[in-house]
Amino acid sequence: MEQNEQLFSFPVETSTQRSLLSAGSWAFFLSILGFVFLGLILIVLIVAGAGMMNAFKTLTSIDSTAAAGLAMLIIFLVFAVIAFLSLLLFRGASLVKRGIYSNDQAVFNAGLASYRTYFIVYGILSILSLLFTAVDLFIN
Repeated sequence: MEQNEQLFSFPVETSTQRSLLSAGSWAFFLSILGFVFLGLILIVLIVAGAGMMNAFKTLTSIDSTAAAGLAMLIIFLVFAVIAFLSLLLFRGASLVKRGIYSNDQAVFNAGLASYRTYFIVYGILSILSLLFTAVDLFIN
């Protein structure tokens, strides 16, 4: 019976809890920076959106409606990726902290799952970036 109780107790040691809380604080800070960056993107789009569209049109040989649509698609994708990653990081930090403070294994595991998803998505984006850089290196 005692072995069963040990199996379902919160297995994280105190020093590990302190390290996870410190990492959670940094993750929280970085997620807030991501949200601030999203706000800055919106402000720049509102202030200089028309000028950016004109510059994009001159750089590409696409007609104006297609260029505007392509630019908006790129901006939306960048915005969505940054928002998704910031949200995952914020959720992970919040849930890990809450799980440690309340000694709740399920909440702690949900926070680690958010971290896991964050790192998987970030890793995939990093690999894609390296591939595009390598392709650009060999083509040019």
